[in-house]
Amino acid sequence: MHPTLIALGLGIALAGNAIAQTSIPSNPTCDAIPAPVPLQLKDRRLRETPDLSPRLQQLNVMANDTRCFEYAQYRMAEYAQAHPDDLGLHFVRARLTWSMGGIDQAIDYLKAVLREHPDFASGHVLQGAMYLQRGNLQPAGDHLKQALMQSPDDLWANLNWWKLQAGQEDAEAKALLLQVAESREASRFARSASIEALSLRMPAEAPERERLMRLKIEVTEGHYREQAMIELASLLVYLERHAEARDLLKQLESARSIDPAAIKALHAQSLLREASRIAPRTTPDNQALVTEARNLVNGDFSQLAAMVAHDAALSLRLKPFLSDGKPIDPNAQDAYGMTPLCAAVMQGEGFEVRELVRQGGDPNLLCGKMSALAHAVLANTTELNTRLAIVGFLLENGADPARAVAPGLASLESHCHTYPECREQVWPKVQGYQSQSGRVR
Repeated sequence: MHPTLIALGLGIALAGNAIAQTSIPSNPTCDAIPAPVPLQLKDRRLRETPDLSPRLQQLNVMANDTRCFEYAQYRMAEYAQAHPDDLGLHFVRARLTWSMGGIDQAIDYLKAVLREHPDFASGHVLQGAMYLQRGNLQPAGDHLKQALMQSPDDLWANLNWWKLQAGQEDAEAKALLLQVAESREASRFARSASIEALSLRMPAEAPERERLMRLKIEVTEGHYREQAMIELASLLVYLERHAEARDLLKQLESARSIDPAAIKALHAQSLLREASRIAPRTTPDNQALVTEARNLVNGDFSQLAAMVAHDAALSLRLKPFLSDGKPIDPNAQDAYGMTPLCAAVMQGEGFEVRELVRQGGDPNLLCGKMSALAHAVLANTTELNTRLAIVGFLLENGADPARAVAPGLASLESHCHTYPECREQVWPKVQGYQSQSGRVR
């Protein structure tokens, strides 16, 4: 036997010895988790791990529930004592090793198993999934093809194959993924995996995005569910469905994985959007909404200003309300690192850029991976004269080309030289300023 098999089998063997000496208390909640049933979809019939015994299928699903993970391990050890030659145990051992962070050990383990049992379809599925997780696409595809040849109705083989092909438009695969994600008969784990595969190509259309986000909320737990809720709330705010959005945001007030300030800023945005639909500035008719928004953020709309800065029309729409609060911090960043200054630069708003710098905007602060200067130099959608004026103003106010991109990335000059207009018209201005100021490029 391959030494890795012996090492990984030891855990269940030791647990099995303990079981022999100690009775395991029953856990009705975990024991009630059913084995997966075949899914009869519109055009396909799919089964989860079809070459595992029904009991191992149930224990495999049980182990995917965090509340039952330890209990499932004991029951698997008990099963291993009674059925030591069951090939499905190799699948379970490898999957548990992967779950506990040992993906390399699990891959080595299954290599040895598949050498002895090359027709073990579930082993090929799991090996393909682990290679896919690790980014090794060629061996992932090879194992998944082998699994589908032997077991074309294996749900997990199909799910991982669809995930591998996520870069391609495939209407049939997308329809099947949605059917699995929406099926109440599929295990939570299978539904989550389907949603994950669909999310790799998030649909642009709002109804489809909303449908997928609601599925995430229904199926996922913990911080994954909280993240799905904030994404859906953001979409609903964008769609001006404020009552629904604010109901979700109130549910997130006790969230552990979302920044409370970000939740409040989005809530305030929803209130001010609604206020702006009543009147373009604060009036008695919308005063209550504006006051509620101001109270939520203690009168400081800086984070909200950063949040909407990338949208010129929305920024203009909310500006009369935002100016009612404390002075906007020009260096406030949204969840993506964007600042009002960088957003104004990207929109070619020369006057706004000047005002924000005069208010203390830092032209060297990275907005994600690039500073305001880098965004100005590379802003090829901005009219050239405006672009040159913004670049010159930023350089005159302390912008440093050497600090314009995050460490580890190609220099700003390298990025600029990719585009003819930048190389021929914009970069000479940067060089000219460097020569006048005595800076070394």
